[in-house]
Amino acid sequence: MLTMVNQASDPSLQEYEEKKSVFIGAAAHCDSLDQAADFLESMRQAHPKARHHAFAAVAGTSPSNLSERMSDDGEPAGTAGRPILNLLRHREISQTVVVVSRYFGGILLGTGGLTRAYSAAASLALEAGRLAEIVPAVDYSLTLAYRDYQPLINLVKTCRGEVRSESFTDKVSLIVVVPDPPDGQSSFIQLCNSAFPHTVLPRRLGDSSLTVPLKQ
Repeated sequence: MLTMVNQASDPSLQEYEEKKSVFIGAAAHCDSLDQAADFLESMRQAHPKARHHAFAAVAGTSPSNLSERMSDDGEPAGTAGRPILNLLRHREISQTVVVVSRYFGGILLGTGGLTRAYSAAASLALEAGRLAEIVPAVDYSLTLAYRDYQPLINLVKTCRGEVRSESFTDKVSLIVVVPDPPDGQSSFIQLCNSAFPHTVLPRRLGDSSLTVPLKQ
C-alpha cells in the first residue's frame, strides 16, 4: 500500500478547470479520519468562496484494517466524493485525505462532467505529491552499552528501519521499528545475535508499520 508523504501543513495542490469551473485538488497524509476532517476544515477556511468541498479519506496501514469516509458536499450523489474515493482505492493509497474545492463557473457540467472533473483534480493532486510505501514492520526495545550504539544504529539503517525513541543513562535504551524481512532472509533478532553475540538482545514489542519513500 501507498501513502502521501505531504503533511497537512504542506499539501499537494493542483488546479483543474472545466467550463469555467475551477477545481482545486489538495492531498495530504492523515493518520486518522479525525485528522482528515481537520484537513477538510482547513481547506474550507482556505477557500471560503468555493461552493463545494468534496473529499474522501482512507485510514489504516493494511488492507484488513482500512476505514473510509467521503462527502459530495451538495453535489449530486456519487459525482464528487465517490470518484475521489475510487481513485484512492484503485491506487491502493491509504493514510491519505483528498479535498477538491470547486469554484462554480456558471455552467452546469452534468453528472458525467462532474465525475470526470472531480476525479481529474484529485488525480492531479495525488500525482504531484510525494508518495511512500507502507510496509509491515515490528517494534523492538533494546538496552545496550554505549560502544554498541553506533553499530546498532548502522544495522537499523541497513534494515531500512527507524529509531522511535532513545534514552541515555548508564546504558542506552532504544525503541526501533524494522520492516519484516522477506521469506528466507534473516530477522532483525538474528542479525543482532550475529553482530552482538549475547550483548544486544532485542525484545519484540508488537506489529507496526513503516513508510518508505518511493524514488521519484
